This record gives sequence, structure tokens and C-alpha cells, in this order.
Amino acid sequence: MSAALAAGGIASTWLHLNSSRKPGPPATNSPPPGTSAVTTNPSGDLPSLASQTNAADLLNIGTALLEEGRVPESILYYRRALELNAEDEETHFNLGVAHARLGELDQAARHYREALRIFPDYAEAYNNLGNVLTRQKRHAEAMEAFQAALKLSPDNAMAHNNLGRALAEQGNPAEALTHFAEAARLDPNYAEARFNVGAAYLTMGRTNEAILEFQALLQSHPNFAPVIQMLSRLRPTSR
Repeated sequence: MSAALAAGGIASTWLHLNSSRKPGPPATNSPPPGTSAVTTNPSGDLPSLASQTNAADLLNIGTALLEEGRVPESILYYRRALELNAEDEETHFNLGVAHARLGELDQAARHYREALRIFPDYAEAYNNLGNVLTRQKRHAEAMEAFQAALKLSPDNAMAHNNLGRALAEQGNPAEALTHFAEAARLDPNYAEARFNVGAAYLTMGRTNEAILEFQALLQSHPNFAPVIQMLSRLRPTSR
């Protein structure tokens, strides 16, 4: 996250929580699934890598491990899957997710780009690539990735929120507001996008509108910590 100085000395923090699709069934504009029903044992026992000769089974095991938080182990199974089928976009996508979780951003970007080489219409891969580029402070490239995601999937609320965040990082809160608002319109329960609408208002010096937005968000999400914290900081300045 980053902060931009707003009116009254309040810093607006742009939120992008849960902005990348988790591994699992492909979303709209993702390639069709190719996995079979292989899962890990809850006790932690795993089929040995050497015994696995089916790339789809390996992908499925790696995804189960990743969802359990066993990220380094998941990478081993994904790599083995790629040895058997190097042209599987879902394996590359999930490897991107795994490396991003470990902070290995160059490797994450490489696998998202491989997924896109294989399946150029993979909107979620563009979205996740944009997130990685944002973390690398490569904001212009991130915006291109988010715009590509939106060209393929115009109703992708996460991509709108992420593009808004990239624009805000570049000091363009007015254009960012358009995308934050669209994300909130597409998904009224998207608390992070609604928070970012208020943060954009605040950065633009429209404090009263920001407070109204934050108050409305608090009513629908009373336990949402960022808005609670923001309102506690703003209320003394609004008296």
C-alpha cells in the first residue's frame, strides 16, 4: 500500500486486499479446467513426485497445497507438472500466485507472462501481473496490464479497483476515482473499492464527501478496520 497526502494532513491509503484470483476453478475469460480429483491427505501425506506422471494430477495436488498455505511444497508439484506439460496456462498461473505469495516477484511475473503467451485472453493473468508490477513500483506497466484485463473483462471489479490504485499511485486521483466508483458499482460489497472512493475524495480535498462515503461503508461493514481507523482520524478535523 502507499499513501498520498490529502487535505488536512490525512494520508489516504489505497486498498487492494484480495485483488488476485486464488488458484482453483478458472474465472470468466480463463481457460477451461484440466485437473482431476486428486487431493492431499489432511494428515500431510503426499503422493511422491516420482510416482506422478499425470500433469493434471500434479496441478491439482499443487493447488490443494497452495490453498492449505504450503506454498514451497506446491511449487515443487507445479514444476513437476510443467516438466510433463510445459504449455499449461493454469500451472503457470498458479505458479505465479505461489511465487507472489513468497515475495518472489520476478518469478511470479515470468509465469503470468507465460500463461498469457499460451492463452492471450486470460484476463485474470493480466490482473495478477498488474498486481506484481505494482508491488515492483512499475506503475506504468501495471496500468497497461490492468487495462488489458479490463479490455477482456470490462465488468471485472477487481481490475477496476487495481487500475484505480495504479492511477492514484501516479498522482491522478480524479481518474482513479472513476475506476474505484465503477468497481463499487459492479460489486457493492467490495469494501476495499468503496474505501478507495472515499480515499480519492479525501486526496482531492473533498473531505465532506469522503466522510459520507466512509460512514456509509461503516454502516454496511461495521467491522471493516480501515474505515474505522480512517473515521477516527477524520472526525476531529471535521468538527
